[in-house]
Amino acid sequence: MSWTIRKANSSDIAALVEFNCAIARETEAKELRREIVERGVARGLQQGDEVSYFVADDGTGAISSLMLTREWSDWRDGWLA
Repeated sequence: MSWTIRKANSSDIAALVEFNCAIARETEAKELRREIVERGVARGLQQGDEVSYFVADDGTGAISSLMLTREWSDWRDGWLA
């Protein structure tokens, strides 16, 4: 099986929501409200350089994801991911 890494887009929202809900369920036994997660993912995709989503795509759609957020570090006088 081959797959590629690409920047996520709005067609990936459903998969990103599912991945987020699954990780909350697995790691914290918590059920997230899907409508809030969907709204948050959609807004995250609009944040430009502040938030970046990437997905592994096997040709049929996203099979995994990564979200990077920028954080200002006064200790390092620069941005961190």
